[in-house]
Amino acid sequence: MPTIRKMKPAEVQDASLLSRKVMKDSWERFEKDIYPREALEFDLSQHSPENYTNSLKNQSHFNFVAEENKKLIGVTNGVVLGASGLARIGWIGVHPEYQGNGIGKALIHEVINQCRAQKCHKITLYTTDDRVIEIPGSVIGAPYAMMVRDGHVDSIDLIL
Repeated sequence: MPTIRKMKPAEVQDASLLSRKVMKDSWERFEKDIYPREALEFDLSQHSPENYTNSLKNQSHFNFVAEENKKLIGVTNGVVLGASGLARIGWIGVHPEYQGNGIGKALIHEVINQCRAQKCHKITLYTTDDRVIEIPGSVIGAPYAMMVRDGHVDSIDLIL
């Protein structure tokens, strides 16, 4: 199993490249018929090395990576929203060649641990992909609420 840890400033370029690769792969395989290319291009622009650097400097943000054999194979980031007790996962991605091996689960568990340490009571994840329906009950084991619109999962709230 890979190591899950906080992202280091020297890794922002690799994290950016990995995130963009995962986004493009996901769009090609699952989303191109429901998610406009213009929206994908905007999302890709948000995962620049500069944005990752800024996120690392922000105390309310969290950024974790999965590393195996000195290679980044997963990344997640998000924000704790002040003293509200709410956290939001902004992104989670696993290299296509490593998907289905529990890496995403391990990244989410690290987010849960971080958020619990910061006294959060809920973590929200917005999605366009109904495949995440399996994550809360079978993987995370935390109580959750799901928002489903038009047959697709719109958001998942983990209750801590």
